[in-house]
Amino acid sequence: MSLVLYDGPAFSGRSEALRDFAWSSSSSSGAGGLGQYLSPMIETNLSGFANTVRGELFCHKLAMRVQAGSLNSVERLIADLPDRSRLSSLSGGELVRLIIACAIALRPQRLGLDLTLEQLDHKTRMQLIQEILVPLSKNLEIHIADNNQADIGEFCDAKKIFTTRPGAPELSRPLCNFAQSLRASKIAVSSVHLHDLSFRYKSTDRWIFRRVNFDFQPGRPYLLKAPNGSGKSTLARILLGLHRPTTGSIQVGDRTFRPWRDGRNLVFYCFQNPSYQLLGDNLQNYLNMVALAGRGRQNWIRSPLLIGVLDVIDGLGLGEFVEKDLFELPLVIKKRITLGASILSQSGWIFFDEPALGLDMTGRIALRQFFSALCEAGFGVIIVTHGDEFDGMSNSIEITISEQRLAFAIDCITDP
Repeated sequence: MSLVLYDGPAFSGRSEALRDFAWSSSSSSGAGGLGQYLSPMIETNLSGFANTVRGELFCHKLAMRVQAGSLNSVERLIADLPDRSRLSSLSGGELVRLIIACAIALRPQRLGLDLTLEQLDHKTRMQLIQEILVPLSKNLEIHIADNNQADIGEFCDAKKIFTTRPGAPELSRPLCNFAQSLRASKIAVSSVHLHDLSFRYKSTDRWIFRRVNFDFQPGRPYLLKAPNGSGKSTLARILLGLHRPTTGSIQVGDRTFRPWRDGRNLVFYCFQNPSYQLLGDNLQNYLNMVALAGRGRQNWIRSPLLIGVLDVIDGLGLGEFVEKDLFELPLVIKKRITLGASILSQSGWIFFDEPALGLDMTGRIALRQFFSALCEAGFGVIIVTHGDEFDGMSNSIEITISEQRLAFAIDCITDP
């Protein structure tokens, strides 16, 4: 058996190759039978028949043993997930661990992981590769598409397959050009202050934040790096008004902001899985809806950015995808659409959740320039990331979540 890495830029055919491998009736070893392909859209890998962790485990015939000492390596991977937790309450990293455990529990003869490992924090990723995937690869064919292949190479001598496809769309250059045009724009947006903010989920009575005091200033990128399940997505939901703080308050400038009651538009959230926020039958209709909503709501921008839907489509190189069904578009295009939506929303603050997911090196460099341009234009930018692709951005501040509080990690000022 073997462990194989797929290498290639976006639109090189990696996903198609992985699906062909996982779902083919035979493999390189001559073994037929069941194969499992895990899509980068994590939720699509769930059974669809369960609402809780316990229910999903039951659907995949994975029964956790009561005695901790009897857990095997796959069961230990998810042992910290409470049985009664709703799947919708799990973080992206927790969902990744769950779907990998469930896929392995079905005893496939082939396993294809499509950008799955990119969605884990570094420690969990290393543990999963070293303790589960490498040992499993002795008896199971495992093929992986991943843009951080050096991590995997630390533990095994994996074979590489380079995929390429002629005529792939060029997305990096348009994004760089669009970023350059943004630099000349200027908006005015207030700072955000969290004052003694605490939050806990009633269902588990577990505190996520305790008495958090933190200032977010516009015009500089905040790089939020913290383990899976530590509260990064919960912070975004609080700023969006989807969760109401248990105690404490949010100040915008010199005013108290209650997003769960106030109709004002403060934060636009770019989901890790963009399918959560895409509406309509094609990208132009979706962007039109976002722009209309942005104009129709009060916002905290004192000098709005005058960019229209067609400017975004042309500027981001999305023209050839205008008439295509939104949900059939590749992940990188869906992520690109949400970048445009963040501009059209007329929100002064933008929260990006794993924005580099699925991007090759060229795409990550272009995205870095886009974020720098947003900051120069005056936006507030918070970036959730597990990688180092945004390290060293000008005026960037690295923060983490430690002991239920936001904490400074590294304050770096390097790029001109």
